[in-house]
This record gives sequence, C-alpha cells and structure tokens, in this order.
Amino acid sequence: MQFITDDQIRASITVADVLPAMRQAFAALGNGRAANLARSRVASTAWPSSRSLSVMGGILPASDGQGRSVMGAKVYPTVDGQFNFIIPLFCADSGQLLAVVQGNALTELRTAAVTLLAAEFMATATPSSLVVFGSGIQARAHAMALCGHYPLKQVWVVDPHGNAAQLAADLHSRFGVAAQVSTAEQAVPQADLLVLATRAKDPLFPGEWVRPGTFVAAIGSSKPDTRETDDALLERCACVVVEDKTQALREAGDLVRASDSALNRERVMELGALVNGLSGWTRQSADITLYKSVGIGLEDVALARLVWETILNV
Repeated sequence: MQFITDDQIRASITVADVLPAMRQAFAALGNGRAANLARSRVASTAWPSSRSLSVMGGILPASDGQGRSVMGAKVYPTVDGQFNFIIPLFCADSGQLLAVVQGNALTELRTAAVTLLAAEFMATATPSSLVVFGSGIQARAHAMALCGHYPLKQVWVVDPHGNAAQLAADLHSRFGVAAQVSTAEQAVPQADLLVLATRAKDPLFPGEWVRPGTFVAAIGSSKPDTRETDDALLERCACVVVEDKTQALREAGDLVRASDSALNRERVMELGALVNGLSGWTRQSADITLYKSVGIGLEDVALARLVWETILNV
C-alpha cells in the first residue's frame, strides 16, 4: 500500500490525462456497470455548524478488461469553509487496500475534467469566449483547463471579492489569450462558455443576460440552500445535465430552489446518458445548456485509480 500526495499528483497528472478516465467512468455509470455512493454529511453539536465530516464514493469496474476494478471513498472534514480530502482505494475483486490518495489536487483536476466532458456534448464545437465567475481554486482550474482545451480568443473574469486581476494576468501569460476583469453585466452577454465557480448563496445575474448558444457550467454550489443561477435562466435552458440525478436533486440549490414552472425535474438528464448516446437530445445552435455539478464520489475513485496506475506504474 502506498500513500500518494498532492505534490506527486500535480507533478504527474494533467486535466488532459484525466478526461479519458472521466469519460470511461460516466460511460460505466450510464450503462449501470459502475455505482455511485452519494455524499453523506454529519456534524456534531460539540462544534459550530462550520465543522462537518463528509463521505462519498463509488465502485468502478475494469474498462474492457484493462486496469483494475476498484472501489473507494473520499472522506473529508469541512472546517470554517476549508476542506482536506483523502481517498482510500481498494481492489474491488480482493478487497485489498491499494493506496491512500491525498485528494486536494485530485479534486481540482477531476472537477475541471468533467466540465470539459460535459462541454464536449453541450457546448458549441468552436467556442471563442469564456466568462468565469470566481478566482479561487476551482475557477482557476476551470479557466486553465478550458483555455488549454479550446482556442479561445477572449476571457472575462468576474470576482469583485477575489483576485480576478491575477487570474486574468496568468491566463494571458500562459495562453496568450486576451483576458480581463469585468462585471457580470458586461461579460455574461458575450460568453460562449460561462463557468460559475463561487460560493454565492443567491443567483449571480439575471438569466435574461445569457445569449443563445451559451454553455453554462455551474459548479460552485453543492448545498440545497445556495444557488448561482436563477429561474429565468433555467426556463431558457434546452438541456440541464447533472452527474447523478438523485444526488443533484437533493444537493444542488440551483435545482432544489427552482420553481416547478422553471424546471421540469423529469427532464433533467445524467451525463452518463449523453456519453452513451442515450439522452435523446440533439444540440441546436441556439440552445442554452446548463451543466450543474455537485461532484460525485465515482469521479474521485476513477481519478484515484488513474493516479495509482500512473504514479506507481502498475
């Protein structure tokens, strides 16, 4: 058994490496071969409500006879809004403990990679502009991943409370893309790709500002009492996609707090159905699409397996 650190992961794994692993995981989940363990949270009255323990996980079979069938769980405390992730990874055939994987770098990589996977099916094939709300860890990871994946021409960063200027400067320096700080009102109507990576409790902008054809990735909220999007945007969406429908309709405030008139919950689709071509939906050029992520344990297990195989060369 090996302990794999965040530093090892950052030195060895890129979002481009992770994308095929996420595709395989969601294909397996979509056809019923993989299983996802929804997040469970617990808190004690001995501490303030800002302290809790969460567990989420999954079981992932070998892919076409390749690799190892695995199972595992991501366990993490939340203390004053800060997280510290760890993943024990087991062989699903023998129960053997294969590795313990530090999960902070892993969480950054897998969240951005799954957004790339969703964009493959839900965004225009040739996006030229990106708007990012937020400038923290996930906002940065998504901006870097999308700029590295698409030949974008313009990026706007919206975050009056963070370091938007630094993120814009870093994107320009690394990718040569025109990147600048902006306001929501100025930026949103210009987006082909719109990433919401904040801790906002209420919608960030009126949904009427989003132009036809925009792909929206709302990845900042995973609690039922917070949301980044409003009913007006949901009403305009031709397609709403989640990782796991049961978990999303329980955790995602963007969906939980939506009115029945704004969101037909029966029409919410799972990403695995898109990957497997089973959704019955075909994208039209003017469609506004929403990918709502809360993060699922199967993603962590899939990436932990990739990390274990890559770093330990097994």
